[in-house]
Amino acid sequence: MPPRDRSAAFSYNPEVLTWTQKQCQRFLNSRDRCEWCRLICDSIRDESRMRQSLKHQVTVRFLQSRGSLTFSIFIESHGYNWAIYAIEDDPAARYIPGREILSDVNSVLAYDMIRKRISGCSLHEHCTPIQLGRLPTRVIDSSDPVRPRLYITNGTEDHYVALSYVWGEKQPHRTTTKNLKSYIQGIPLKCIPKTIMDAITVTRKLGFHYLWVDSFCIIQDSKDDKAQEIARIRHIFHNSYVTIVAACATKVSDGFLHDRRPTVANSFTSEHILPFRCPDGTIGTMRLVMGHRRLPFSEPVDTRAWCLEERVLSPRRLIYAQHTLLYECHTVHDNMNGAPNFISLCRAEEIPRIPIYLPASESASPDENLKTGEAWYNIVTLYTQRDLTKPRDRLIAISGIAEHFQLLWPHSRYLAGL
Repeated sequence: MPPRDRSAAFSYNPEVLTWTQKQCQRFLNSRDRCEWCRLICDSIRDESRMRQSLKHQVTVRFLQSRGSLTFSIFIESHGYNWAIYAIEDDPAARYIPGREILSDVNSVLAYDMIRKRISGCSLHEHCTPIQLGRLPTRVIDSSDPVRPRLYITNGTEDHYVALSYVWGEKQPHRTTTKNLKSYIQGIPLKCIPKTIMDAITVTRKLGFHYLWVDSFCIIQDSKDDKAQEIARIRHIFHNSYVTIVAACATKVSDGFLHDRRPTVANSFTSEHILPFRCPDGTIGTMRLVMGHRRLPFSEPVDTRAWCLEERVLSPRRLIYAQHTLLYECHTVHDNMNGAPNFISLCRAEEIPRIPIYLPASESASPDENLKTGEAWYNIVTLYTQRDLTKPRDRLIAISGIAEHFQLLWPHSRYLAGL
């Protein structure tokens, strides 16, 4: 693909590089000796169509956006798209921001990345500062990995982790008035479902003792305790150090710390390895992976109404998705190791970022008030698309978000309705 060829056209700006070739025969002729030409030819599934008409316009495009690189090939209007990444110790890694998808989400590397992301979050202008606060009424104390216990906090101040997940099935060993006293002494490991056990593991490996989980920290057969604790949901998630989102688990017995090996959703069978000439003259290696195979379209938590409130209110989220581990705060939403998501971030990206600070109404600009109103509208739209096991919870499951918005509009009147 000689750059001075008259049938090729270049256009360039700091974020997009586009190259157009109108003679497909040139790619076919160079296929055996040029890896780039081979990639382009392999991208065209109906090669006979090329041979019949060799004047199809072929456009190759590199795009840098939101910290990642993507590569696209268009045959007329039909496109193929790849995400670009480099291995950490490769010379190309200095210039290519994307990294390989993290498959072992329970590795030492994964926890190091989590700590680094959370530490960086404290520097974000729009993120809530990490502060020590009062623990919820009850938490699971995971100090002893062999025998975690229910801890009555009595106003103790410390950091804690919260869990957002899909029940998906009955939890026979949830906390009730009958087992409350015994759980304070210790919760038998056989009584803890896999998803909650995995959350305890994450809590301990991050160096924390306390985990809040609704099924164990709310007395499930007490109407009074349920009403009292649900009224505190906004504070529980908003004040958590980080919230674990077991996004990939369809039910509480599934767990979420399993390896993310190649599947239909994140297969690497379409990976291409190509040379990359670095600006300093060294030759590195770039890897291209079919973009549409990088990210599932939705997760089980995306269908549940309660999970929306828990996620929106949390300042920092560890999202254990089907394809990898993601980090989300009020500033960023990324794969944990910086691996690019080629296609849109789907439902995760749709979730509005609500204002964290609560400015007095007289200090809020008209633009800020407008954005607040748009965020509320978008949240209600998303919420009404989600499912509830008990229809009577429809107002309760969004009450924490509604309370937060009422504080943003101090001169407005909050009415319990949609």
